[in-house]
Amino acid sequence: MYNILKTKVMKYLTKNLLMLLMVLAMGVSFASCGSDGGGDEPTPTPTPTDPNEVKYTTWVENHTSSDGSSFKYSLKFAATTAVFEISYKEGTQTVTDTYSYTFTRSNNLVILNPQEAGNATLEGRIENGIRMSVTNASNSSVICVLYKQ
Repeated sequence: MYNILKTKVMKYLTKNLLMLLMVLAMGVSFASCGSDGGGDEPTPTPTPTDPNEVKYTTWVENHTSSDGSSFKYSLKFAATTAVFEISYKEGTQTVTDTYSYTFTRSNNLVILNPQEAGNATLEGRIENGIRMSVTNASNSSVICVLYKQ
């Protein structure tokens, strides 16, 4: 008799314990706090992207002069440095001159300081976030007008 009673009690406990565990598991998985913000902190509003940002961008211009010769100007920005390239045809070969710069930007003005002695400091003026006029800072002559890619 003791064994029969013990078996019935074990079945009852096993059945109810399993149900209790399932109810607890479901209750824990569906429980959450009222806010994910961790308090009364406002949700930050994303700021619009700065149209004059130049970091990690490339600006180019393909130019054909009146005598038929063609030039390609390219200005590629990294985090704090930039590479200015001028490519042109010389006979049947394409020649590329490369100049390295560090840069700073304030609003729509980019100052390019040469990393090699003897190269000119350049200024880039950004218009509408897509057009940049590049000038030689020492004589204010326009070198090229580049467009953001």
